[in-house]
Amino acid sequence: AGAAARREWWRGAIAAPSSARAASTDLRALVAEKIPEQQARLKRLKVEHGAKSLGDTTVAMCLGGMRGIKGMLWETSLLD
Repeated sequence: AGAAARREWWRGAIAAPSSARAASTDLRALVAEKIPEQQARLKRLKVEHGAKSLGDTTVAMCLGGMRGIKGMLWETSLLD
């Protein structure tokens, strides 16, 4: 009964009104539009700098999924 109650709570918590669904669709379209540009940017970064060393690792290892290495990759936001 506890698990079923938690599932029902989540359904209510994530249900969005129709206006939010429309905004979500707009957001999805906006993100989908930006994905190819970001993929190309990361591909260029890997081609131009992939072999450069970052201590015991390379840029390519960081961009390739961080397998077997300790580290953190982030992109800072640009605030107006």
